[in-house]
Amino acid sequence: MVRKSLLIIHQGALGDLVLTFPVLMCLKKYYSRIDGICSSQLGKLACDLGIFHKNISIESAWVSSLYSDIIDKKIKDLINSYTDIILFSFSKQLEKAVNSLRKKNSYIIAPRPPLLNTNKNLHTADHLAALLVKHKIIKHNDLEIFHSLEKTGKKYQIQFPGRILIHPGSGSRRKNWPVHNFIELYDSLEKSGHNPEFIIGPADEFLSREIKKDNYPRIINKPPDLIDLNNLLKTGALYIGNDSGVSHLAAFSGLTCVIIFGSSDPVRWSPKGRAVHVIRDKTLECLPCFETREDNCCNHLCLTSISVKQVLDTAENLIFYLKEFKTYT
Repeated sequence: MVRKSLLIIHQGALGDLVLTFPVLMCLKKYYSRIDGICSSQLGKLACDLGIFHKNISIESAWVSSLYSDIIDKKIKDLINSYTDIILFSFSKQLEKAVNSLRKKNSYIIAPRPPLLNTNKNLHTADHLAALLVKHKIIKHNDLEIFHSLEKTGKKYQIQFPGRILIHPGSGSRRKNWPVHNFIELYDSLEKSGHNPEFIIGPADEFLSREIKKDNYPRIINKPPDLIDLNNLLKTGALYIGNDSGVSHLAAFSGLTCVIIFGSSDPVRWSPKGRAVHVIRDKTLECLPCFETREDNCCNHLCLTSISVKQVLDTAENLIFYLKEFKTYT
C-alpha cells in the first residue's frame, strides 16, 4: 500500500545526504510524495535529482525554532501534515521536539554506523538501509532494489578526448592529498594529450591560489551552486578526487571515479556508484584514524605515501578501458 507523504529531516553535509539517495529512491515505492528539510543548497540539488518533491530550508527561522523552547506554529503544522517522518540525526533535542509535536509515526535513524575496533565496519549506506528494514519502513527484499540503485549511473557513450575532472578539496583538510600532487597529476595528464580540469568549490579557494601561483594556464571550474556542479560532473569522462561530498556526487551521477583515501575509512565512506576505484595505503597499521583522532599524524603518511604515479597509472588504465569499450558497467 502506498502511503501518502513522507518528510525527511537531514542535518548532514553533501556526502552524508548523497549516501541516503539510494534508500530514499527505494522509498518512492511506498510514498506518493517525499519532501525534505535540509540545507537550502542540498535541498535544491535533491529536488533537481527528483529525490525530493520540495525542500524546506533547515536554516529558516521557523524551522530553527525546533531547537528552542518556543516552537513556531508553522513548523508544528508542517510536521503534522505528513504521514511519516524520518529524522537522520544524532540530536536528542531535535528528536524530542519532533516527537512532542505529533502522534503519528516518526523514525529516528542514526546517520552513520557505530565505529568498531575490527575490520568488520559497515558501510554507511548499508547501515541506513538495514535500519529502514528494521523499522519496517521498507521490506528486506527491497534491498535488492537498493543495491542496484547503489550502482546506478548512465552508461556514458564517452568520446575522447573527454574532460577529466579533478577535485583537490574536501570538507576537511585532513582528507586532502597534497595539492602539489594534484597539480603534477594535472600536468602529466595534459602532457599525455588528455583534457584535465580542476573543480574548485567556495571552501577550496586556498587551493585555487596554489594552482595558479606558478602562472601555468590550468583550467579551473568554479560552479556557483550544487546544481551547476552536478551538471558539470555529467560532462566528465573521468573524475579524480579525495574522500569528499563532491566525490560522492560524482559517483552517484555515474562517473568513473578514482578516489584517494587517507585517514578516513573507505569501508564506511567510499562513494557508491557503478565504477568507483579507491586508492589508499594498505600497509599502515594506524589507519583509519579520521573519526577517532582530532588530527592526522605530523607527516600525514597515509596521504603522502600515495604517489602521483600510482594515481596517474590508475587513471590512464581507466581511460584506456573507456576508450576501448565506451562504457563502464
